[in-house]
Amino acid sequence: MHGTRTNTRLLLVCAIFGICFPPWGHSLFHVGMVISGDNHWRHHLVTAVFMCQVDESWLHTTLGVSVVLFATRQYWGNGLFLIFRLVIVPLVGVVCFSYRDLSKNETVFIIGSTVYTAYVVAKYVCGYFARADGTIMTMFTIVGWFRKFRVMKANPAEFQDVMRAASDKGMGLEHILACPAWEPIRSIESVSGGEWVELHAKHIALQRVLRPVHELGEISKRAWENTTVLDADVVTRTTLQILLEYMFQHKWEPERDGVLLRGVAEWRKALALRGAPDVAQQRCALTRLIELIKESELAKDYRTEIGGAVVDWTLPDNYSIIAQPFFVSPCINVPDVAVQMARRPHDSLEAALRANHPFPLLERWIDTSVGRFPAHTHVVCILGQSTEDGPRWNPFGVGARRCTGERFARAIMCTLLLRIQEARCGDDVARGHIHSGRNNDAD
Repeated sequence: MHGTRTNTRLLLVCAIFGICFPPWGHSLFHVGMVISGDNHWRHHLVTAVFMCQVDESWLHTTLGVSVVLFATRQYWGNGLFLIFRLVIVPLVGVVCFSYRDLSKNETVFIIGSTVYTAYVVAKYVCGYFARADGTIMTMFTIVGWFRKFRVMKANPAEFQDVMRAASDKGMGLEHILACPAWEPIRSIESVSGGEWVELHAKHIALQRVLRPVHELGEISKRAWENTTVLDADVVTRTTLQILLEYMFQHKWEPERDGVLLRGVAEWRKALALRGAPDVAQQRCALTRLIELIKESELAKDYRTEIGGAVVDWTLPDNYSIIAQPFFVSPCINVPDVAVQMARRPHDSLEAALRANHPFPLLERWIDTSVGRFPAHTHVVCILGQSTEDGPRWNPFGVGARRCTGERFARAIMCTLLLRIQEARCGDDVARGHIHSGRNNDAD
């Protein structure tokens, strides 16, 4: 019984019959709930048995009203029914128990109903906080309360319209947690306002002087084919090797470039909130990356593109447009997506991203109303595990803040998917995978 017109009418008839002809009428309703396969069928079965013996009219009337609320919950929502059933009904039972002479069966029913109520409430509270979205929304609610802004949750399909309408990420968890975790890098995907406008403009100028993306695809295909066995470390290292060759025409040097991998590991840990990073490792990684930038033709081409101005690559405003989107983020996200692709290797890249997106959540602050979301609202989309059922949504985003690196990501991950589909002996991309911030970590 899930709110269809037929079931609503049936429930209303049972409710009225139960109020007018207790106790058997109310038992009939609970028997119907057992037959319908309701999630709480055990409760309804026990209730049906005991209600046959209960003669207390006040209790029957109260339970009858709760049935009416349940039958019409599609109009009033579940909240009113749950409050009435889990609070009002036990209170009436306790009052009857305290001030009226009850039979043994009536006493057992009231005690059992009260215990069941406590069980449902405890299960709901514990289950809510056990879910990632429950914990995240609680954190957002607390942040919103302290910062005095409204917080609302959107599903991925709804959030597409929000992303088209707004580019500001607001002052939510990404501002509070992600931006500090990225330091000293300024992350284009995390900052907002004028800071984002400045970094985005520089990043677009950089993309204009990069080699054609098909060359990245060729480099990626060759690199993945040359891997003997895939595990998390191999996926991370190969991703880094691909980008070093594409960006700087630089071949991997384990002794000198290994520091880049160690730095990525520290940012991964910080972003997943798994501990404080080793700042010294991060600093060494940035030092090596800046050396590679200065030695490359890319730095010269970029300077020409922006009109010949001298670029100080030691400044976060400058090295961040390469460090975050072309090194740290891919070395974190590609292994995350690889785990999902290995679970269902014949799915498309988009399906893998929708099923387990590397970003746990998305945020936008809207100044004007968008759909059901009023103006001046912080809208949150929690990207938990989903399926291909329901409306499609673009995992690379839409609007002004759509992923500018989509074509580069596709070049790397589509060729990786082909390699995963080969399923060579010993392949296990989840082996050694830690600090994903999701549910991809190795056991």
